[in-house]
Amino acid sequence: MAELPEARPDPERAVCVLGYCGVGKSSLVEKLAGVAGLSSNQAHAFTLCSRYYDSLNGRLRIIDTPGINTTEDLVTANLWVAQAFNFCPLNLLLVCVEAHFRAANVVEQIRQRFEQFLSSDTIARQLAVCVTKTDIEKEWTESELEGLITRKLGGGIGVMFSHKDITGAEVEERILTLTKEPLSLEVTADNFLEYFEVKTSDMAVMRTVAREKAKLNKMVDRFLADFAKLDKKEQDDLIFEFLAFLEREVLEGERRIAEKHELNLDGGSLEACINAGTLAHLRRLMVPKLKEVKLRAIGFLKDVENTDFRACPHCGRVWHLVERCPDTYCGSVPSFGDSDRSFATYNIQWDGDRVTYARKGNAAIQKKSAMKGDGCGKRIVWTEMKAVPPPKDLMEAMPVCLSGMPSLHEDFAEDWHVAFEARVSSMGAVEAGDDGGQGVGGWARNVRRRTT
Repeated sequence: MAELPEARPDPERAVCVLGYCGVGKSSLVEKLAGVAGLSSNQAHAFTLCSRYYDSLNGRLRIIDTPGINTTEDLVTANLWVAQAFNFCPLNLLLVCVEAHFRAANVVEQIRQRFEQFLSSDTIARQLAVCVTKTDIEKEWTESELEGLITRKLGGGIGVMFSHKDITGAEVEERILTLTKEPLSLEVTADNFLEYFEVKTSDMAVMRTVAREKAKLNKMVDRFLADFAKLDKKEQDDLIFEFLAFLEREVLEGERRIAEKHELNLDGGSLEACINAGTLAHLRRLMVPKLKEVKLRAIGFLKDVENTDFRACPHCGRVWHLVERCPDTYCGSVPSFGDSDRSFATYNIQWDGDRVTYARKGNAAIQKKSAMKGDGCGKRIVWTEMKAVPPPKDLMEAMPVCLSGMPSLHEDFAEDWHVAFEARVSSMGAVEAGDDGGQGVGGWARNVRRRTT
């Protein structure tokens, strides 16, 4: 009796392939996995669900996903992409864009695809781009395009190229050079509308969305023009309150859109999901302005490189001096004693032309006694501690995070969760393709299980 071959272990790295319909996602998978019939020029014209395949030599697991711009069922297509995100820890999110004669057009495609996920610092760090079909006639070389991407979009974006004659082994090597540490992503009803663009094609509704966006943009521009004339103390007090006011106004804009067009989110239907995505689209459109205000609100970070940070000699934890004292303990929280520290509070309104604000009182900072905080608790002397650079996460993460703001007004959140669960419950988990993978095993985790 012939001896059965040993089962091949799961690949150590996993990559999710993203992009619009017809850009060459499935062709890339065909080359990697040695399969046929997946790409849009074959008998079955497009990818309907997310499936995984293993590369021929077993080093990569690659997940093929539907086009995120399909006209058939945009909600389900994007839910399948969410399933792929939740399927297993991912070393890379590879965004495919199609080559074009002009380099500027390729860069613009990359910018548009990346913008979808930039509200999440975590997801943004896993992104790289594959420019497909580069055997067309074009005005640029690969090195020239990479340079343009860096100049226009910033450094740190991994780039690879593919064409019809590239081999699966070459594709695999290029992807492996772009992979990062594995990351477990979690897409739920709470963040799905933040990452995935699902909206109505009804032009009357979208015109109302555009008008709400224009009003909110005008509100921000007028406020910042007046804000620049204030003294530093009033700026510090007012900017955080305006940010909270702006976030509320975005959510109120959603409510106004829903009321005007009688958008229904009840029942878990496809229409309910599209309506939810349409309302959340206003927040997506406002992300640049929200970030602009938030950057002002935490503007102290621009001077953080000149701030004195020092490391505990015992545990290495980095500290910033708040109160001047000869010695203390690692992790001690400062005492405000009997000082009367407070900040002004305001009534903020929009009169249609400018933002008005009237001081309504003071909010006191809660007094604390000295207490043990997060640290090793050992005695430290500030003058004897080693000066260190500011923590990297302080410099990188804080300025752009908008994750605290919900995608939907609270009036619609419960209905959206019901609609989301109803759609997901009708879908299966990500499974192995017909000729790829080694079985789902312990890796398969669908969206529904991650949201309960």
